[in-house]
Amino acid sequence: MPACSMTNCHFLVSLFRDVQCRSVILGVLWILAFAVNLQAQTGVPLSDSEVDAYNTRMAVQNIGPKYQFTSDNVLLEGAKVMVAAGSNTYKFTMNPTGGGYGISVPPSITNLAQLAKNEPSYRATLDLPGIRNYVFWCYTFATPDNWKWNTGFTPAEQLAEYNEIYALAVHLLTQYNNTGKSFYLGHWEGDWSAGVSMSAPNNSNPTPAAIQGMIDWLNIRQKAVDDAKANMPHNNVKLYCYTEVNRVVDAFTNSSAGNQRVINAVVPNVPNLDYISWSSYDIQGKSAAEIKFYLDYAESFLPTAKAAVIPGKRIFIGEFGYGQYTEAVQAPMNAAFNKTLFEWGCPFALYWTLYDNDLADGATYNLIDSSGIKTANYWLYQYYYNAAKLQLLAFKQSNGRLPTNMEFSTMASSLLATPLTAPVALTVSNASAVVTSQQSATLSSSLLQGIYGDEGARMYLCWGTADG
Repeated sequence: MPACSMTNCHFLVSLFRDVQCRSVILGVLWILAFAVNLQAQTGVPLSDSEVDAYNTRMAVQNIGPKYQFTSDNVLLEGAKVMVAAGSNTYKFTMNPTGGGYGISVPPSITNLAQLAKNEPSYRATLDLPGIRNYVFWCYTFATPDNWKWNTGFTPAEQLAEYNEIYALAVHLLTQYNNTGKSFYLGHWEGDWSAGVSMSAPNNSNPTPAAIQGMIDWLNIRQKAVDDAKANMPHNNVKLYCYTEVNRVVDAFTNSSAGNQRVINAVVPNVPNLDYISWSSYDIQGKSAAEIKFYLDYAESFLPTAKAAVIPGKRIFIGEFGYGQYTEAVQAPMNAAFNKTLFEWGCPFALYWTLYDNDLADGATYNLIDSSGIKTANYWLYQYYYNAAKLQLLAFKQSNGRLPTNMEFSTMASSLLATPLTAPVALTVSNASAVVTSQQSATLSSSLLQGIYGDEGARMYLCWGTADG
């Protein structure tokens, strides 16, 4: 069979001239399908490279993991786990100390470009064919994640930051030219980074020096990315810069004692910013209407300079999770939140997290627990990836193209409207059998492909006086 999600099969069957031929007029004809490897026989796999590359939006990060199960470094292991589940998007950390993955960065590596190129686990993760979208917290050796800009960002510090981000950008654009990969360089929750008090956020604002320092930091990082893209010839590889916000609701609801936030005090002053990431714990418990209201509110602060360059919405969810609830309750909440986000148009929603980063807090933020058990959230993601790819494939077969962002938003929202179930490899439904003469009959049947990328199907036509 060719690649398909639903194929209507019509067969004209020539029958032998014997006594059985006459009995078939009163008998039953049916079709059986058995999964066999047909790819070697036909050269047509039940998958599609454009579908494999398509952004299906639901994604997962692997940051600060406390356990692992293979001999790979846990950074690379996590990427392979997500590819096996069906994802092509991965979020992680890149910094001078090895990102919390047990990586010992040698003294010979002194900048991020060298880390990406020469550290084996980072290099293997970035090279992994199944990952197309890399979202990562990116902290330079010049400005590690102690937020030196918090008390001001000097011209010398800005130059060092620029040079290192520029070198990383050049490496990514050249090393991954013509791979179809996209890279999103950003950072952890900006409002906490800028100095908002975690214990009393409603009565805490960043200092003016911290706000200006963050503005300068983001502008210089964005300029480095933009300059590298302008200066380096490249094709079929994308590179973006983002800032992450995490207290957007404060800006709308708090008094002046606690309403100066990254979204309203910093973002409008970074005119060329590509994307906003939102660590969205402040909205994930709200109604769908409220979530969309706050997404619109956040978008109102995003400068429009890149609107003509980057299609679609430019706010994605960089972090969310429901670890305080039982695993059985988490999955439907997770699905409902993603549904609302995709209805609005978010290009990504990244769940916290693949492997738990804190085994002592009593919460269950994971897809796979420390015993290796795959949770309800894991199956939600695996079933979603499979169903989404099958629908993408069917859409492409029907329309000769992949869906637009808005068309896929509708598709994804529809998938998440009801609980997803485990796929069945192949399902055959017989429709009719019409004997056109003593020598021939026409059979009609539908073959439903339930697992994207599964082996091909060989069709058998059976006839006789009894079904089975």
